[in-house]
Amino acid sequence: MPKCRRQSKSFQLLQFYLTLVIKEKLRRCQAIGILFRPRGNPPTLATSQIVYSNSKTKMKTRVLVFALFIFQLAYGQVNEENRNLVFDSADLKIIQRADSILSDSLKWNKQDDRECTDDKKKGNYSLYCALYKASIDITGQYVHRRPAMQIVRFTLEKYENGRVRNHRLMDWNNHPDTTFKEVKKVLQESIEAVKKQLMQRNKKP
Repeated sequence: MPKCRRQSKSFQLLQFYLTLVIKEKLRRCQAIGILFRPRGNPPTLATSQIVYSNSKTKMKTRVLVFALFIFQLAYGQVNEENRNLVFDSADLKIIQRADSILSDSLKWNKQDDRECTDDKKKGNYSLYCALYKASIDITGQYVHRRPAMQIVRFTLEKYENGRVRNHRLMDWNNHPDTTFKEVKKVLQESIEAVKKQLMQRNKKP
């Protein structure tokens, strides 16, 4: 499997900025603690103000650390994707169903917006919406990180060639260089990958 694609540039810049701010806040907290820590003398107005200011700084730092954690949790998901996929028979059926939905180029929607209601009304589907509909048809629900969805994402990365910015399925589907033949190729390769794993598992005693 190819390596995980990098996080979006905007998130990397935001993450870098938050990290710098947190480091500076921690440095100031440490400096205040070292230079102005009371040593047995009765508290004065000045030392009280310093302690209060120090507490506020620490609180701001905690908030920033928490914010950074939330951003990493929300946007760092791509880098933490599990590539050791374990398939079941439903995964195979989902991709096969998506392949049958995109039976010819006239049923392919090359202007994906990740909203599948209009695809259903028009009767033509983007790669994402074909997989979405197939998931509903086979299992009755859509799971965004289901192995069937993931293997298609991972397979198209081999043919990404700079076509993806944020959303793999949508961006790759919509790119001018992506052809219907490539879409079918990605689906077929995904089907074969799932079949191979299922066959190997069935052979084990």
